[in-house]
Amino acid sequence: MPSESFYSICTYRDPLATYSDLPVQVMEEKLLKISMHLNALRLENWIFESFLKEHIKPDDIIMMDPCDRASHLESPKYSLSSLSLGQCAGRSLCLEAEQKVFVAKSQTDALSKHLRALKDGVNEEIEICHNRMENYSLELRDIAKMRKQFERFCSYEGFDAMHKCIYGEKFLNHWKKWMRKREEEVQKIRTLTVGLKIRLKNVKEDLTIKTRTRDLITATDCSALQMTNKYLADILFRKQVEFIECRKKQSAICANTLRLNHRMSELLLENAKQIRRLRSKDNAVEICNNFRERIFNESVEEEQLLMDLSYRQRTHRYPTVSAMVELAILDRQLEHKLKIESRRLATSKLRLECHRDAWRIHAARYRRIAKKNTSNRVTHPPPLLNLPKESSVTEQSQEENAQFKKRTCCTVKGREKPNNVDALLT
Repeated sequence: MPSESFYSICTYRDPLATYSDLPVQVMEEKLLKISMHLNALRLENWIFESFLKEHIKPDDIIMMDPCDRASHLESPKYSLSSLSLGQCAGRSLCLEAEQKVFVAKSQTDALSKHLRALKDGVNEEIEICHNRMENYSLELRDIAKMRKQFERFCSYEGFDAMHKCIYGEKFLNHWKKWMRKREEEVQKIRTLTVGLKIRLKNVKEDLTIKTRTRDLITATDCSALQMTNKYLADILFRKQVEFIECRKKQSAICANTLRLNHRMSELLLENAKQIRRLRSKDNAVEICNNFRERIFNESVEEEQLLMDLSYRQRTHRYPTVSAMVELAILDRQLEHKLKIESRRLATSKLRLECHRDAWRIHAARYRRIAKKNTSNRVTHPPPLLNLPKESSVTEQSQEENAQFKKRTCCTVKGREKPNNVDALLT
């Protein structure tokens, strides 16, 4: 379809237009009023010119003496002629207005032509819209058919989800390749349209330059320009039709891809649900296995405990009288040994305290002697206090131990001494 720049070139508007912004009806009414006023002015001008031709001649004023001219200026005839000259100047202004009115009329004619062209363009756009609606109805019918085919394909039980996804990916790859080719073609068409727009812009600028410089445009130039404009408009219209068809195909493919993507998302969701179910089943199986292993281990432990108890029950022996006597003797010996060790500990603590006190007293004596002795002679410390020897304590403890052994051996009458008593005492 031809663009607005094409119409602007075909119907050139004069920049000196004064009534171009007004509506057409208002302009026509104003033009009628102006034409009626001009007709009245023309009639008055004709009457005035006939009056001048009859009464006044230019030679009567130009070839007059100065004295006669002064008297002539004061005459009523000259005042009438000056009034008529003023009226003539007013009529000349009215004639200039008439010329402007004719220019405005030519501009209105150009505007009417432009309006007719716009109406034709609107009608063409309406026809194109009707064609688009018909094409859209056909596309909707094709889309409904494709939807039924796709639903039949999806409902077919022979293919599982994996095969459907594979076929969908193949179709998407094929569609992407086809879309790349179409985009390249559309880009070529866009470059051509940009070039045509640039050419139209250059032609428009040339026309504006010619009108500004007031160059004459011949009829041949106008006819050639009209022919080129028609040719370019046809090319542009064809390219726009091709572009519209490409856009229709692109929209259909986009709709198909949206449906396929929707179906793909549904299949992926189903696959995710199945994966979740499998994972939940695996978790349940793992829990059951752990529970079974725990029960098995508990049963093994119970069996082991029962075996241990049965073994203890089989190997258990009840204590005899001799064992009880030996246990009582051993208990007495251990108590006696504990008493001996406690006495030894008390004596050792007492000896340690006595030793510390003796050393403390001895150190105090030595300090006093050192303070009194001012010479360089070395003085030996006094002897320590007489403490009990360790040998006497050990001999006493050995004698007590021997007496205790004799007493314990005498308590058991008619029985031999147990073999492990010495070992336990040591």
